[in-house]
Amino acid sequence: MRKAILMALCVISSCASAQMVLQADSAALQPQIGRDENGFSSCGVRGVVIVSRAQYWDAYDFSAMVRLDLPYGMLKAGKSRTPAQEAVKGKFSTKSVVPPPVNFWFAQENEGKPLTPIKTIPAETKGYILELANIGDTLRGILAMIHGERMQFAIRYKNEPADVVVAFAAQMPDYERAPLMKCIKEVGNRMAKLAINK
Repeated sequence: MRKAILMALCVISSCASAQMVLQADSAALQPQIGRDENGFSSCGVRGVVIVSRAQYWDAYDFSAMVRLDLPYGMLKAGKSRTPAQEAVKGKFSTKSVVPPPVNFWFAQENEGKPLTPIKTIPAETKGYILELANIGDTLRGILAMIHGERMQFAIRYKNEPADVVVAFAAQMPDYERAPLMKCIKEVGNRMAKLAINK
């Protein structure tokens, strides 16, 4: 009898501590490329991921970027929410949910360790969080996303007791991925030259 009770408690405990994983209804990626007078200066990817529920649809909007002038990766995230009856008519809200999230992370679905922030800084865009992260890990995450690997992310708000994890995969067309890969390579080369010249 004691063993049966112990087993039941273990099952309940593991269920209570597990995070819910939602499958995205749709996901799209957009390259982000910046230039200065000497060439490519910033590269990244923006993701817009939609998850539908009975009462509302959430449109998660996040980006990951590397910049020549910053020794960190930069992450930005927020979402908008549309009542389901409006969303099915194609009338989506463009207003970001406020206050902004308190945390954002993402990871390749088959890897345990997510890309988490080193520091959170105020975002100029209302309803968004801005984070600094390890630059190498940010770059690996960008490459995984744009090559169509399955990813998971969570954008957590203050009133949420646990992360709601969203899983997605999206294909970036070759004509968008090619210039982004060129940008990543050139920014890396420029960073290496700057490091040598210091």
